[in-house]
Amino acid sequence: AGTLPLAPIRYSYFDPDVGRYLLAEAPAVNLVVAPRGTTAASRAEPPPIRLDQRPPIATRLRQLLPDVAWLVLALLPMLALLAPRLRPRRTRAIVAAPIGTEPLSQAERRLDAALRRLGAGEDWSSQDRLGTLLHQAGIPREQAQEIAAVRDRLRQARFGGEGSIGMATLVPDVDRLLAVLGEGNRNGGRRWLRRAGFAGICLLAMAGVESAAQAPPEQLYEAGAYRAAADGFQRRAQAAPAVTAHWFNLGAASWRAGDDAVALAAWTEAARLSPRDHGVRRALGLVPAADGAAAADLWVAPINPDELSLLGFVIWLSGAIGALTARGLRGRWIVLLAGGALFLTAGAGLAAWYRRPIAITTGNETLRLSPHERAPGVGEVARLSTVRVGPARGGWVRVDVPGGERGWIQAGELIAVGHEASH
Repeated sequence: AGTLPLAPIRYSYFDPDVGRYLLAEAPAVNLVVAPRGTTAASRAEPPPIRLDQRPPIATRLRQLLPDVAWLVLALLPMLALLAPRLRPRRTRAIVAAPIGTEPLSQAERRLDAALRRLGAGEDWSSQDRLGTLLHQAGIPREQAQEIAAVRDRLRQARFGGEGSIGMATLVPDVDRLLAVLGEGNRNGGRRWLRRAGFAGICLLAMAGVESAAQAPPEQLYEAGAYRAAADGFQRRAQAAPAVTAHWFNLGAASWRAGDDAVALAAWTEAARLSPRDHGVRRALGLVPAADGAAAADLWVAPINPDELSLLGFVIWLSGAIGALTARGLRGRWIVLLAGGALFLTAGAGLAAWYRRPIAITTGNETLRLSPHERAPGVGEVARLSTVRVGPARGGWVRVDVPGGERGWIQAGELIAVGHEASH
């Protein structure tokens, strides 16, 4: 079961119409082989898998800026409103005189910076030493010697009392050499870009060959290879956890393969991302939780955390801009600010609720007193129940049951809920 790649076919034959041999070619083909006896025909079919690869619109809007940027945008109007009251007394600024602004000093600093960019090191103890380092860095020998000579003359003019005499000739020489060095750097940069572009094309070609050798999970799902399709959808969900379709498709493939716990966890995450999606809600009806406590742990709000946060941000920003325009905090602006803060807090609280370490049991499990299969049992957990996940030890996980019991369950019998959901 899985993907069977067939090599390309090349067949030579003689064509009597043209009087010569020709070559017929067929490209490589990937055949999807479904496993025998894994199709659960008696089970209800879930809704069709999704092809949309985009996160919900609220999530896309929130991801436009980092959290710090959203915080700055929310606080800017309030800071502008409070700035006149917090403005300190003006003090007379003391401006220091610029140091080393004479033309020769500036020319030397510019030349030294260009030499460091070329990789000429820092050991410029003599003119010959600098010329050797420049030549080793790829500069032609004559040009390297000229640069070293100009720098030596520049230092003699600065510290030998000939600044006014050498300024007329040395500064133009430095400008000319800097222009030549800059052109060399640009040519080197172009060469580097060409090499990098060639390497990137090779990597893309290799990635394309690798992706072509592996059938997409949608094709595996249509062929009935549900477990292989679930593995593919799971990789997509882990790579892009904000896309509803990845979790929905993972649940559909797992449901068809008989992994109800994985389906329940994946569809719960899809519902948290798109809570008003009727297809996701219908799919969740195929795998009801074991009891009321599990249903409460897997509860999904009618609005997701990103929508709450964006709504709170808009309300808060409206109140802050209104207070800034009115130059004071009045009744309606305070109401808007309080409402925005309430929605923002609700969004953060809902996101924290969804991040709780919850797992679903794959079968009827026995709670053990210690992380060992021969340890005495301290309770039972029904199939598709939820437990609070604690520390792990040697393939066992300590869990807390909603009824108050605590014990150890093998990690392979638990399916995490959320972005960490996996087999």
